[in-house]
Amino acid sequence: KSTGCRFLVRLKNNRLNSKIAFGLTGTASNVISPSLVDDFNDFLFYPDIQTSVIYSINKIKTTFGLFYKYQGKLPNFRLDENNVISQSIINDYHLLDFTITKKIWENNVSLNCGVKNILNVKQVFSNANNDIHSSSLNSVSVGTGRTYFVSLKLNLSKSLK
Repeated sequence: KSTGCRFLVRLKNNRLNSKIAFGLTGTASNVISPSLVDDFNDFLFYPDIQTSVIYSINKIKTTFGLFYKYQGKLPNFRLDENNVISQSIINDYHLLDFTITKKIWENNVSLNCGVKNILNVKQVFSNANNDIHSSSLNSVSVGTGRTYFVSLKLNLSKSLK
């Protein structure tokens, strides 16, 4: 089961498109209790924040985008080798991406390039030892590290008309 809320604010004009969103999500599992109870106390909550700022220079048909995400501490439960259930926490972390998009050939072609995970987040601390997704004790993989990309997109439907 899950429950939660999200709050979003968006500001937009002809050059700037920005947004910020705050979320609070709670999850409950039958690991916590034999049957899922509708009791609010059975939920484990975690926050997240997402924000983006996209700036357009219309004269040269180029946009610059900066994207940020904060993932709050993620509570969880784990089953150890003795079949004992205990609560674990995956620490919070931050992700940051940057993208440049250039439109050419009457806006039928988009050239995109950028960097994902600029902060190079690969693993975060967790007190859940010996987890199947852990590459070493006390850490959990959350990403592959910094990556660079280039893409070319062709809009065929517009060019065929």
